[in-house]
Amino acid sequence: GLQVAMNDPDDGKNKQSFFYNCISSLGILSLSGPFVVTCCTATISMPIHNFLASSQQKRVFLPVTSLKPPKINNHPVFVDNPVMRMLINDMGGHGRALEALEVSVREKDLDNVNFIDLINNVRSKLIDNYQGWLSKTIYLKPVLRIILSRTQVDKNQDISTFEGKGIKVDDVTQFGLVRFESRSTDQVVGYLTCPYIWLWIMAHALSNDKLLQNWDFNYYNEVRNKTGDPSIPPGCQYWQNFEYFVAQFRSLKSNIYDDDEQVELRVIHYGAKHNFGNSSIYNRRLTLERSVKRVSTKSENYNQDAKILCQHGDVDVTNARHIIINALSAESGDSFCPIQMVGNEQLKTETHQCKLVKQIISQESFKDEHEKATSPGDIFILYTSASSKKLELHQPMSAIVCKDNWEEYFGSFAGRCYNYAMGPPNINEATYTQLTGIDFIAEARARTIMEERNKRKFSGIDDCLSRTKIPHIFLEPFFSDIE
Repeated sequence: GLQVAMNDPDDGKNKQSFFYNCISSLGILSLSGPFVVTCCTATISMPIHNFLASSQQKRVFLPVTSLKPPKINNHPVFVDNPVMRMLINDMGGHGRALEALEVSVREKDLDNVNFIDLINNVRSKLIDNYQGWLSKTIYLKPVLRIILSRTQVDKNQDISTFEGKGIKVDDVTQFGLVRFESRSTDQVVGYLTCPYIWLWIMAHALSNDKLLQNWDFNYYNEVRNKTGDPSIPPGCQYWQNFEYFVAQFRSLKSNIYDDDEQVELRVIHYGAKHNFGNSSIYNRRLTLERSVKRVSTKSENYNQDAKILCQHGDVDVTNARHIIINALSAESGDSFCPIQMVGNEQLKTETHQCKLVKQIISQESFKDEHEKATSPGDIFILYTSASSKKLELHQPMSAIVCKDNWEEYFGSFAGRCYNYAMGPPNINEATYTQLTGIDFIAEARARTIMEERNKRKFSGIDDCLSRTKIPHIFLEPFFSDIE
């Protein structure tokens, strides 16, 4: 690239340097004689206005196109399995990220690879490439909050300031790591998005920032889950994690805003199909907890001094500072958080119910779930992996997040969340890595499953139980229909 013409890191700002003369000369070519379009490349890792001297010439930044997984000689570079699809999705179509992933998996046995080491390797390569920008943490903070809060931005307006200069959308999208999205190409108002891997990198650069310090970016967390941390879901990246993810995502959003800040529900749950109108709550920065027993999610049960026994002790619900993951198979919602509505002194709850089904959610099914989980005036949000375009929200203060608005709601987390919402792998086909990612299926049990299925495929759960001696409850995820 043209950067080889640089003798000094500041040559881009020195108009007398050989490097700057090269750029100027190439630009002048289009103004002399026949019209010539000049093209050159250079690799930089900082905002363009920090790299080049100011100029009276107009500079236009073209968006970087998202790339599909590459092929060599018409053969896919990456194998097709659920974990690899998740990793590819995390790269967000960014060329450098996909390149780093390809280098990291090259000549590795992906059925037995340590994926934590693999993804850390990818992250390290990207950090090396973009260290110049990552060192400017003050620059990253507003960008991170804009992305996570799905705040609208105007391409013609400053979104922040950096070293006394205004920062515009083009400044943060020029590397292709952060992208601007709008409903049409000619609109100047839209949203910033970025790949999941880049969120992780920014969180690492902002390690002292409270916004993401509680978000776990690791891929497999069985060991940490045994410590009793309620923010760490059991097992691997399958349906077991979905309800944990939803609760953790809501906790993350609560930390974008200040304590007691008035925030509209439609802003917090941007992207969902809802009937919240202009209703607002007093935001609380929520701490994630997990109930020891199955509890009700109806606010009518918590209007007085109510406490819930959670893994780290009793939680006072009336403080409205926790989001609580319900115990397994609870009749009420999967998670909920007490909330204080603006203009209403009475404590209400915001309940989240996850329904991982293939068929469309019917009006009757939505009504039943709403009634089981809420009292009058409570907030209810149903999350489903199915399409529900025709569903009408007759129940007050309700919303649905489904296949049709998944990406708009979860943003940079959409692909990862969709992986969580998928069913467990086929026990007769799953790799060693996939099997060990399922809750309570450790290395020894995974080997037993693989040895037995090599003799003869499992015909059902009873056949698997008799041959592997693995308890029935641990085999159920492989054979039960996802509810």
